[in-house]
Amino acid sequence: MAVVTTSIDEDIWQDVWDEERSWREEKPETEQTPDPFALVIFGATGDLAHRKLIPSLFNLFQSKLLPGKMEIVGFGRSERSDEEFREGLRQAIQDAGTRVQERVWDEFARHIIYLRGNYDDPKSFEALGETLDRLDREAGTENHHLFYLATPPNVYADVVAQLGKAELEKPRQEGGWSRLVVEKPFGRDLETAQRLDHCVHEAFDEAQVYRIDHYLGK
Repeated sequence: MAVVTTSIDEDIWQDVWDEERSWREEKPETEQTPDPFALVIFGATGDLAHRKLIPSLFNLFQSKLLPGKMEIVGFGRSERSDEEFREGLRQAIQDAGTRVQERVWDEFARHIIYLRGNYDDPKSFEALGETLDRLDREAGTENHHLFYLATPPNVYADVVAQLGKAELEKPRQEGGWSRLVVEKPFGRDLETAQRLDHCVHEAFDEAQVYRIDHYLGK
């Protein structure tokens, strides 16, 4: 049986290659830089923040994957100073098996402050709003606010309600954004999940809400 071969028209392929090269030159690949932001961690003195969140944030910072204008606000019920809070986080990072270089830690720690407050107290959230306004002015976080619920699930509703009452669920200036991250479990069953969903949507639009299970990345 005769084998029939077909030749490829090199002129056609050259046209394709030229078009592809032209497209890439017009739209060069650029590395995306994260927006400046202020991250508020509710439950900042708890196990989740110490064992998961802060070590992960430090690794991102150490790898230069966080913006230079980034601030972390730890919000908790325990009484402690900024320095005491930072030292506890440093120990948590070391306990997670990460080598902490003094120079890198000092730079990271400058972006961390602690705010004592109660989750159902309007005055605590007024103080949080004032703190975020100050960081926007002085640290250049540009009214980009990320609220992370690392608390026990039974206080989720209190935190969300107070964020809404303090009007922290919406940007305070043009170009800003506010987002809410909720850790699992999201309710105990369908009924409680729907109830919590209703509470969240009284303050935040669905596009602002991120429900997360930190074990999904393992």
